This record gives sequence, structure tokens and C-alpha cells, in this order.
Amino acid sequence: MPAQPAAVPNTDTGADADAVPRYQTICAAVARLAARAGAPAYLVGGTVRDRLLRMPLTDLDILIIGDAPALARRLADQMNAGLTIHPRFGTATITLSHTDTAGAANAITTVDLVTARRETYPRPGALPVVQPGGLHDDLARRDFTINAMAIPLTPDAARAVVAPNNIVDPHNGRADLTAGVIRILHPQSFRDDPTRILRAARYAARFNFPLSDDTFPPLRQALADHALATISGDRIRHELERILNEPSPAAALRLADCWGILAAIHPDLTARHLPDPNAARQRSQLDGVTSTVILAQAGTGLAESAGSPARPPEKNPCHAAGQPASTARQPDSDLDSDSDSDSASPLTWLAMLA
Repeated sequence: MPAQPAAVPNTDTGADADAVPRYQTICAAVARLAARAGAPAYLVGGTVRDRLLRMPLTDLDILIIGDAPALARRLADQMNAGLTIHPRFGTATITLSHTDTAGAANAITTVDLVTARRETYPRPGALPVVQPGGLHDDLARRDFTINAMAIPLTPDAARAVVAPNNIVDPHNGRADLTAGVIRILHPQSFRDDPTRILRAARYAARFNFPLSDDTFPPLRQALADHALATISGDRIRHELERILNEPSPAAALRLADCWGILAAIHPDLTARHLPDPNAARQRSQLDGVTSTVILAQAGTGLAESAGSPARPPEKNPCHAAGQPASTARQPDSDLDSDSDSDSASPLTWLAMLA
């Protein structure tokens, strides 16, 4: 059975020690600015997920019920930081230095602020039509339940304490995190945004979580319906690049191969002959040659292979769908305990797929 990710030592913020000062400073600054603007702010997405898992934070995801770019401008000015604004989606990214003014290292180097929005898909694979929305609208547009939670940021609670009564969790993401499963929010999720197919493999490999028993069948059906052919090669390339930037990319690539994802991208694409990622001398070969081949083929062959893709597996052969590993985290209270658990690398999954 695959092991769960290693628990990060518990701190008063749930983040690693280096990130604590920067984390508190950013949360407090956002909370003050949001209160002045009358725009509620929340930690969301991967930030909440990783805090519950007590994993190190390298970036913050913040949702604003209001004008996120405007608030980001004020925050960037206060922190003397770089700013990039994406007007179409009402988002902004703040880039922080790797060291503070005293020269100490900071773990958090980016802050993404997004305006709460509602998304609709005019057709499968199309970019969404975006409209202003509320907190629950924004959480409902996300890919998986473990990424659809929020923690309110207020001036009197700037640390965003992780407590059961302080988490907005309309899709039961905390329960799935505790059980150790990847679950979509609705059956059409992979059709709406087929990049989620690749993300499922990436998260499954990163956290050693199986897909839930109601998530693998829609993934299989989306592959059978040629969902990946409805999106551009650039979007697929981007998701593959994110996989290749993982600490253990081979684990995710082998899942993608096992589930039929790579064959759906290109009939000749396979992970069966990847170099052994455990051999340090071959790591550069894995990251170089493999990434070159995959990224080159990702942008081609979709249209020509759409008519006769490799048949996706009938069952979930890489994980027993709906049956998390026996080492999955215990009930919610344990997520906030001081105890640590042993963990194996996600590469332990490779033995299961040989």
C-alpha cells in the first residue's frame, strides 16, 4: 500500500518554520486591506489543503470577494514586491524576494489573489465564461474537493487558524483529505476542463492518494470521448510541464500511462521505458530526454488520434478506486495533532506499476 505524505512539524500556523513570519505578515496585511475595502478575503485552494497536511508553504492563494487586482496593487506597494495582473480573470500575482530585509530566507515567494467568480463552459474543453460570483460560486468551479476549501482572513484572526469551525468546506474536502482520496466536484468535471485529467495524475502521485470510486469512471469516459482532443496542445503542454516540475515526475507519468492518458495524447507516447528515477545519474536523462519527447508530442497528434485512441482501462488498475491506503490519515482531529507519521516517497508507486 502507498504511504501518506510525511507530516510537517506542527507550528502555530501549520506551515514550516521559515514560512511563519512571512505567512503571518502577508495574512495580516491582506486582512487589513480587505477590511478597509469592504472585500472579504479567504485563503483558498492548495494553501488550505497544504496547511491541513502540514506541508511547507511556498505560495499563498487568496480569494477576494471584490476587486482582487486593486487590492493586490496596494499589497504590492506595501511589500515593495513585483506585480503581474491578469485582467481577463480578475487575478494578480505578487512576486516576493527570496530573502527579507534582514537577509533571512523566506519560503513564501508568490501570492496569488483572485476575484471570486462563477464559471460556465459553452462547450467541452472551451475556456470558461467568467462572471463575478461569491465564495461558494468560486469553490464550486474548482477541480477537486481537496482544493475547494477556504479559511476566512479577518484582522482579528490574521493567522487563519485551521480549526473545524473555521473552514468553509461545502464539498467535504476535509473528509476526502482525511480519507486520502482525489474526488471531482461533479460528474462533468473532466469534460468541462480536460486538463483536470492530467492534474488528477499529478495530485494522485504527489499525495499517494487514489481516485475516489466516483472519480475514475468519469475520467475513463472522458478519455473514451476524446476529451483531450477538445483542448489545445499548449494547455496540455502546460500541464505536462507542471508534472515534470514535481519532485517525482515519473510517478505521475506512470499513472498517466496506466490510466491511458498518455496514449490519448499520442498513440506512441508511453512511460514504460522511462529511465529509473531512483538512479541519480539518470535523473538528468529523465528530466531532459523524457520531457523533450513528451512536450514535443503533446502538441501534436491529438486530432489524428482522436478517431481511434487507445481504449482506456475498464477499472482503476493503479489504485483500488474508492479504497484509500490503510495508512491514510485518521479522523479530522489528527490533522491538527502534534504527531508525525512515517512516509515513503511517491516513487514507491512505481513498484506497483511494474
